[in-house]
Amino acid sequence: MKTLFLVRGVPGAGKSTLVKSLDAYAVSADDYHTDEYGNYNWKPENVKKAHEWCQDKVREMMKKSVECEHIIARDIAVHNTFTQDWEMEPYFKMAEEYDYRVTTLIVEN
Repeated sequence: MKTLFLVRGVPGAGKSTLVKSLDAYAVSADDYHTDEYGNYNWKPENVKKAHEWCQDKVREMMKKSVECEHIIARDIAVHNTFTQDWEMEPYFKMAEEYDYRVTTLIVEN
């Protein structure tokens, strides 16, 4: 079964490091703020757009796993702070729609 990992924790806790150890497509809202040269350009006015972008990326990967049955479906790992439970809700809904099992991981460094 395909797995959606929701990795949560405060900034600097080690979410990205943990996700690197998973055999999964990794995405975070922070990726939106990083340019093609690896420069991190966070701006508060882009936070909402970044989370929408992250959700769109996850939905895109889930759709691909459904549309391409002959390709081994990859697990997906979303590593955001998720300080509030409601922030994970869109991912739970997508997981149900695309038949993913959800595993939440809390990183506390």
